Amino acid sequence: MPRSARSLVAGSYYYVTASAGRGILLFRDDADCRAWVSAASDLLKEMDGIRLPAWCLLPDSIHMIVKDEGTMLPSFMRKLLGRYSRARKDIYGTGRRLYGGERYRSVRLEEGEVIPAFSHIAHLPAAGGLVLFPDMWQWCSTQEWLGSTASGITWLDPALSGTTASERAGMIRRILDTPFAPFSPGAGRDGARAGEGPEKTPRMLPSDPAGLLAKEFRVRKGVLLYPKGRDQRRIRHRAFEECRTRWGMNFAEIARAFGVTPGAVLQALSGRARPGRAERVAPSRRRPVRKKDEDQERLL
Repeated sequence: MPRSARSLVAGSYYYVTASAGRGILLFRDDADCRAWVSAASDLLKEMDGIRLPAWCLLPDSIHMIVKDEGTMLPSFMRKLLGRYSRARKDIYGTGRRLYGGERYRSVRLEEGEVIPAFSHIAHLPAAGGLVLFPDMWQWCSTQEWLGSTASGITWLDPALSGTTASERAGMIRRILDTPFAPFSPGAGRDGARAGEGPEKTPRMLPSDPAGLLAKEFRVRKGVLLYPKGRDQRRIRHRAFEECRTRWGMNFAEIARAFGVTPGAVLQALSGRARPGRAERVAPSRRRPVRKKDEDQERLL
């Protein structure tokens, strides 16, 4: 069963995350993101005491700040994750786990931690290499705070920014202009963490992931960097998955290691990569046969 914050206090803010299971993407494309937003929208209408000031959907995780006027956070997360998992027809009922670990983690935020947590969530798309600038990512509450889109699930909390659109946009711009800094909610507070294992050790990334994996796969390094044909592309996709699961590399790091774009890595890991140029079947250049030509061929 998922764990919630050990101390549920009415009227508190919580930093909530959920990660994908091994070898699975939580969000493969815009259709998956829309399914999650729809599930969240319906549930927020049912549970009046729950609000989302900030949220961000990444291919492999969900990050949210939840304002809970009561003590409904566990129920909200159980229903939200369950409804989205049922929308994933490729996973639901197969025995595979869409969510990793304990499904979700939640930490109650102190008063001075809400804005740093908000800033952390706003910067995640760019920090993960999905976009160049944070406000370019569509599936994040930043868009709604700036007035660009209206998802229907973001609560524009007046306590954080003020009541006017210009005040809200000004707060977001100040946050986006601040360099990204990793945020650890509850750091230094005894009993504040929930569902957390031991502290993560620093990542040790290989200097040449492509070369190392080429030796393990017993192929030339060029097969991973410049694959030709469907079989070699499958091998490179396997290498992308190894980089994610073994070393925890983000999409930008994998892209740099293999000389591709982050979008190409995401597309490959989602299982929806398009065939390469050499694999596409060129349209026939033979002109269509007309009835007159058929008659002439029969005469010959």
